[in-house]
Amino acid sequence: MSNDIYTIKRLSEELGQASQNIRRRIVKLDIKAINHDKRIYKNDPLKYNYQDFIKLSNDFGVSVSNTKVTQSITNSNTKEIQSNTNDTSKDELIEVLKEQLDVANKSRENLERLLDQQQQLSLSDRNKIKILEIELEKTSKESPEEKKEIIDNSIKNKWYQFWK
Repeated sequence: MSNDIYTIKRLSEELGQASQNIRRRIVKLDIKAINHDKRIYKNDPLKYNYQDFIKLSNDFGVSVSNTKVTQSITNSNTKEIQSNTNDTSKDELIEVLKEQLDVANKSRENLERLLDQQQQLSLSDRNKIKILEIELEKTSKESPEEKKEIIDNSIKNKWYQFWK
């Protein structure tokens, strides 16, 4: 176990920390990688030994002997929590969808009611237009003398005619 080689990815998995946190602690603790000067390419992963792992675990406050046991327990607990969470989230999702369906049905009923009102108003307007057209035809059939008389009566009834 003392000859184990750790990459930043493995360190983050073992210690349960984000890889960025691991990098910051490595810089803070001035830990040098085993292969820092021996890498062929700059993007090859840096490798650390077991002593570096122990330093990091102490700095993060994680017990080294319990990391693998804790990780297996955590994995099993996580699976149980996920299954319970999935069940509750499904129930919550069903409730939310039912509420959304009720809202959509109410909205649809409201739109149907408004459409019905619009159709009734449109029919009413058509009837009024027909009545006015009939009245217009009647007035157009009247003689020109009757029209002149109607116009004269309207002029006589103006308010400014009162002072004449």
